[in-house]
Amino acid sequence: MLSFFNKLSYLGTNSNFSALTNKRITICNQLCLFCIFITIFFIGFYYYIHQTQMVEIEIVFAILYSLPIPLNYYKLTTGSRVYFNLLILLHVFFLTLIMGKSCNMYEFFIPTIMAPFALFEFSKRKTILTLSIINVVLVTILYANTSIFITSGIKLSEDEIALLNKMIFYVATICCVIVIYGLLYINEKTTRKLDIDNETLRIQLEAIFDNSADAIFLATHSGRRMIKVNKRAIEMFEAPSEDYFLNKDGPSIRKEYPTDEYLQKMNKALTEKGLFEDEVLYKTVTGKEFWCAISTKLMQINGEMFHSVRLTDITEQKIIKAKTDASLKEKELLLGEIHHRVKNNLAIISALINLQIDNLKDEESKVIFEETKDRIYSMALIHNQLYLNNSFAQIEFAKYISNFCSYLIKSYQTNPTIEIIEKTNPVLLDIKTAIPCALILNELVTNAFKHAFKNQSKGEIEIGLKKESSLVVFYISDTGLGMDNSQLQSSSMGMSLVTSLIEQIDGKLQYENKNGSKFSISFSA
Repeated sequence: MLSFFNKLSYLGTNSNFSALTNKRITICNQLCLFCIFITIFFIGFYYYIHQTQMVEIEIVFAILYSLPIPLNYYKLTTGSRVYFNLLILLHVFFLTLIMGKSCNMYEFFIPTIMAPFALFEFSKRKTILTLSIINVVLVTILYANTSIFITSGIKLSEDEIALLNKMIFYVATICCVIVIYGLLYINEKTTRKLDIDNETLRIQLEAIFDNSADAIFLATHSGRRMIKVNKRAIEMFEAPSEDYFLNKDGPSIRKEYPTDEYLQKMNKALTEKGLFEDEVLYKTVTGKEFWCAISTKLMQINGEMFHSVRLTDITEQKIIKAKTDASLKEKELLLGEIHHRVKNNLAIISALINLQIDNLKDEESKVIFEETKDRIYSMALIHNQLYLNNSFAQIEFAKYISNFCSYLIKSYQTNPTIEIIEKTNPVLLDIKTAIPCALILNELVTNAFKHAFKNQSKGEIEIGLKKESSLVVFYISDTGLGMDNSQLQSSSMGMSLVTSLIEQIDGKLQYENKNGSKFSISFSA
């Protein structure tokens, strides 16, 4: 029973209202319930003394006393309190008229004149004064003109009137105590301080909201209708006032209204993550276009879902980025052209070497020039691959190995039974590492073609490339004759170049002579 009473007492209170307003709503609900209880008490008395007409009248008033509670629930709080005060005055006035002067119903006018001070803020002085004047006027009418008392069929004996007057005295006294309690409850110091603190907090939050450097919107989740915007939003969109935005569909202020797919994507992100972010092109009231970074959050206020939308103007950043991208594109084109020209120049040098080879009669000199041409091609192929790539910073070296091996197979067709096996994984190398590795590949593979398979009908050259943690492992092996220590330590240009190139990339060389040669080079990526 007590739990039900409490639920009815707090019906209509709202976290958006001040603590004092909520207390007045609670007091109003409790006074209504108390009046219903008192009326029911008197119904029982009238029923006991067989006054059926009075029972019917009091039942009607008991029903009327229940109406302010649903009015508070539907947030008609001021109207419910005015209605309640007027209903009490009407009830007491009507009972006094039909009961006559011998009955002390007028005593109920004492708590009724106090009630407005408990139910209304002092700022509503006109309402309090009006209700007080009505109270005084009704009392004056009753006792200044005795002829207005109604002669009805209600006849009470002297004993019944005496008992009724005692009941009226005690009930009126209780009513006064309850109203006084309400006044003390409303004017409690702690509550007033809390209200002052809440008001200060509200002012501070409004100051933060309105002085934000970003545009802030509050919109409903269903329909995305804007219900609140800050000053920065008005300035950003060159709008005349906040009213320009109110009840508008949020996306409608964009330059182009988003597609259904886009809105579905946004709703999905808000439902799953509670946040949606994007970069959107907007337009002002005057038609100016500007870019904003939009951040939309899903939030709950008093059980209802809303969108909190923050727009940050990124137009300047977009302009700077566009200029930077254009400059970068220009430099990429220039760098690509440089690589292309380097490749072409190396091709010219290679062609000149070919012409020189044709004029040479010394076979040893021809071999030296051929080796030089291969080295030039290995570097030219690097520049060509960089030119064809989208990135000039790195080269996919497994792809380079495949292209270079195709060139070597065509160049060394004297022994077509030699097969090249590639066991490579994609590994990105920067140009400073790729060129030495390309030259190492050229030296070791051409050396295998020329020397490893003498007096053999067939053979295999295996090239491997993989990345293990932070190390790149690169190896070339063959099924040929192998090399002894004296050959390995030879001061020939080929081996000297390989050793120098490995030092250049801070690598380590391991050699195995087991069913052929295997050179393994490892270095940090």
